[in-house]
Amino acid sequence: MSSYGFSSDVRYAVRMLLRSPGFSAVAILTFAVGIGVNTAVFSVVNAVLLRPLPYPAPDRITLIWMDNRPQGIREDITSYPNYLDWRSQASSYAHMAAVSPSAVSLTGAGEPERLRAASVTASFFDVMGVAPAIGRVFTADHETPGRDQVVVLSHGLWQRRFGGAPDVVGRTITLNGQPHEVIGVMRPALRWPDRVELWRPLAPGQGLREARGAFWLPVIGRLEAGVSPEQAQAEMTGIATRLEQTYPDANEGFGAYVVPLHQQLVGQVERGLLVLLGSVGFVLLIACANLANLLLGRTAARGRELAVRTALGARRTRIIRQIVTEAAVLALPGSVLGILLAYWATSSFVAVGGEAIPRADGIGIDGRVLGFTLLAAAASTLLAGLWPAVQASRAVVVDYLREGGRQGGAVSSRRTRHVLVAAEIALAFVLLTGAGLLTRTLWRMQALERGFDADRVAMATLSLPAASYATPVDVRGFYARLLDRVRQLPGVEAAATTTGVLQPLVTNSGVFSIEGQPGPPPEQRVEYPIEIVSPGFFAALGIDLVRGREFTGQDHADAPGVVIVNETLARTGWPGLDPIGRRIRPGGENSQAPWQTVIGVIRDVHRADVTRAIRPEVYRCALQASPRTQTLVVRTAGDPRLIIPSIRREAQALDPQLPLFEVGTLKGELHESLRQPRFQATLLAAFALIALLLAAVGIYGVTAHAVGQRTQEVGIRMALGAQGREVMGLLVRQHLRPVIAGVGIGMLGALVLSRSLQSLLYGVSATDPLTFASMAAGLIAVALAACWLPARRAMRVDPLVALRAE
Repeated sequence: MSSYGFSSDVRYAVRMLLRSPGFSAVAILTFAVGIGVNTAVFSVVNAVLLRPLPYPAPDRITLIWMDNRPQGIREDITSYPNYLDWRSQASSYAHMAAVSPSAVSLTGAGEPERLRAASVTASFFDVMGVAPAIGRVFTADHETPGRDQVVVLSHGLWQRRFGGAPDVVGRTITLNGQPHEVIGVMRPALRWPDRVELWRPLAPGQGLREARGAFWLPVIGRLEAGVSPEQAQAEMTGIATRLEQTYPDANEGFGAYVVPLHQQLVGQVERGLLVLLGSVGFVLLIACANLANLLLGRTAARGRELAVRTALGARRTRIIRQIVTEAAVLALPGSVLGILLAYWATSSFVAVGGEAIPRADGIGIDGRVLGFTLLAAAASTLLAGLWPAVQASRAVVVDYLREGGRQGGAVSSRRTRHVLVAAEIALAFVLLTGAGLLTRTLWRMQALERGFDADRVAMATLSLPAASYATPVDVRGFYARLLDRVRQLPGVEAAATTTGVLQPLVTNSGVFSIEGQPGPPPEQRVEYPIEIVSPGFFAALGIDLVRGREFTGQDHADAPGVVIVNETLARTGWPGLDPIGRRIRPGGENSQAPWQTVIGVIRDVHRADVTRAIRPEVYRCALQASPRTQTLVVRTAGDPRLIIPSIRREAQALDPQLPLFEVGTLKGELHESLRQPRFQATLLAAFALIALLLAAVGIYGVTAHAVGQRTQEVGIRMALGAQGREVMGLLVRQHLRPVIAGVGIGMLGALVLSRSLQSLLYGVSATDPLTFASMAAGLIAVALAACWLPARRAMRVDPLVALRAE
């Protein structure tokens, strides 16, 4: 094709489209929506799933977890002695490091601030392969208590807190009340563990160095060149088996599980993002079908013109080229508008997803995303333009000689448009069903009765530094004074402290022996989550006491040890018996720890991920165990957010160097815990609504065009005595047929594809009849409205006017 011929086609296409601004606007907007949402979702998928991690040879970095088979926790933390044995025996790894995520209080330089930190072995920086931007990293010599008061800052903390000053190296900062020397600043690439702001040497005391049964460490390693994760898994399995045989008391039932770092970061969201990418692919297909329908209607309306051009010698390829060029002219501004829409949609997706999206700081429109947009736009143009062009070129002369250019154009064209409508409806039904399933899942999660009252509860966490609070007496004294002051605040109904309200997968837990019962074999022993709470905690959260009593001030450090258990532990620990007065002891059968008496049983509560079963739980009294880090929970008479400044003021009145962190409300914490299912349900519902709107526009366009072309037929029918409702019923029934067919096809497709959502669902089946039926009814209702509006307008035509035109 010559450049003149192409430019002539473009000019002609532009003139034709300018003559129909309404048609052009709808077509461009349809294309822009399809391209925009696809570009936005692909930008997220690209940054999260496709872009490699910013470390040298990132595919060689893996996590090594303890496979806790007795508790079904595949990715559990291990002990320091196990880590040392793994490191010394594993030849698959060039470097291996232990990591202990934590938090520290930075004081002495401006406002006190709580920072995410990590205590790591010196080999950690070799594993990650990142050198400091300035200064140096610590060495193995620093992994000893007393020599560990050095710190490496993250690039972000250096810029934010120290203004990027190059002389920060060598400065002394105060962390948890202890002076630490800044010896280096890392490059921006290193932000692992999650959003960490500084790294300190891991220097456990002698007790933890030798306690093989004390599980508290994640482990990360860099594979030797040429070694695959599968080979490393085989070797680590063998090492774990040897450790089980050598140390059965501590390691029975524990294996090793190797996970590539990239998989670890994105594993929980990968399926959800791929579902969203497939969903917007459906939206784009619906947009293409819509655009094809619009072009088919346009070519049908131009049938006489195309027939004349063909009769005058225009080749079939010339007709096809012209119509495809018109589609391309529509696609160009649609793509530009779609990219602009994608910038807004991308930022909206990140805002909705928040911390549910890993690596969110790297999400944006880059060259790869623009390349994807270009390919999607080109493929969509061909998909939307080629079929109408072929239809028009194949049938134009014969059909218009036979039908006189009436009756809605060629029969084949009308059938094609009905096929496209059915395809749009089928795709829209699949999206609507998926959105309905995820929305019902979210509703089930939100409506679940957790067993405690989250309304009007404020939360704030404090951590007391050992330098200022050296003894348990100091710790207990501070929290007692704080609770006294908070309880006296106006609007406060109850206040207490706890080490945790919502329970993560890996939590504080321990093994207990039950008095009078033989211990289970090591491979069957179960660790029970342990929380330490102050008197009044259960009442403050509205947790029901089933039997016994709560903690009181009489359960002090000098009193006999007492615990409260949940119903699950009471039922499994003492089946058929009253647990009140029974005793348990931390550790195995040979433990020398003092016995603790059960004084109460609380109703089971869903403190964890709602998809997990409730575990047996043990609660200790904060007056007998004195953790330095505790969370204050305060029930108020009004809005709990209004009490937070007063809580901060009272805490700083006791110690101005103590920062409050994780400040918020319990209801907000619950809301945040469902962010990932909410993100998936919200986006899929939005895409389904877009698909529904596009399908409705497509049905309306087909019906309006067909009814317009059949004005004379309608006039004749009504002149011969047909009632308006009869003619309207005929028109609506004819155009609902492809809709019904599309729903049927879509239902079959949804039955197949919805199974890919099974791992994302909770409390609802992937083939839930209610969801399928309600989505089908809603889609048919929308389609009925889209058919009824143009049919109703046709009924208003005066039969005499229609016959006069005939």
